Amino acid sequence: MKSISSLILLLCLLASGSGHAQRDPATVCFVRLVNLVSPGEGNLKLKIDGDEPWPAGYRLGQRTGGFGLSAGTSQFVLSKEGCLSADRKISLPGGETITLAVYAEPVEDEEGQLQWQIKVAKLTQQDPGDGYHLTVVSFCREAKIPLEVAPASDDSFAITVDRLKTTKVKFASSRERVAIVHDGDVIDVLKGRKAGNYVVMVFDAEEGKDAVSFYDPKFVLAN
Repeated sequence: MKSISSLILLLCLLASGSGHAQRDPATVCFVRLVNLVSPGEGNLKLKIDGDEPWPAGYRLGQRTGGFGLSAGTSQFVLSKEGCLSADRKISLPGGETITLAVYAEPVEDEEGQLQWQIKVAKLTQQDPGDGYHLTVVSFCREAKIPLEVAPASDDSFAITVDRLKTTKVKFASSRERVAIVHDGDVIDVLKGRKAGNYVVMVFDAEEGKDAVSFYDPKFVLAN
C-alpha cells in the first residue's frame, strides 16, 4: 500500500505545472528503491531534489514500485537515524527502469570510532536472453555468504554469493517454486511465473539474514 501511495504522490508531483499533456515515456525514468540499511533506528528517509515523496520513510526490507521521475540528473539524499547520510547525484535515463539498493558500510571517523555510512548501488538492466533466471546479490557485512537454492521439483544446491556482486542461476520452468535458504532458515520463496530475471537481495536482519525479491524482465548489473 505504501508503494502504491508513493507512486501516486510522485506522479501527481510530476504532473503539477504541466497541464494535462501526456508525458513522452522517453522523458521519464522509473526508479525502484530497496531499503537494505540494517544499522540505525527507524525508517530510511528519502529526498529527491529537496522534495520528500514519502515522509513516513521506508522500513527495512521494503521495496517500492517503480515511480516515475523526469529523465536527467537528480539529487538523492538518503538518511536514517544513527547513520551518516548519503547525498548523491544520480543519472536517470529516459525510458528505462533503475533500481537503487540502499545499504550501509562501516567507516571510522577521525577519532577511530565506528560509523555507518549509507551507500547507494545503482542497478541497471541488460537483456538476459531466454529462460528463467535468478540473480542473487548480497548486501550483508560478510565478504561471502553461503546459500542454498531449493527448487520444489529438483534437488537443492549450494551457491556462494560475494558481497555487492551478482551471482546468476538458471532454473527450469515458469511454475517452479524456489526457496532461498541460509543456515537452515528459508529467507525467501519465489515462483517463476514468466520468463526473465528474478532478483533476490540478501541483507542483515535483526537476527540472521533476510531477503527481498522481485521480478525484473532483465538482468541487473551493479554500477
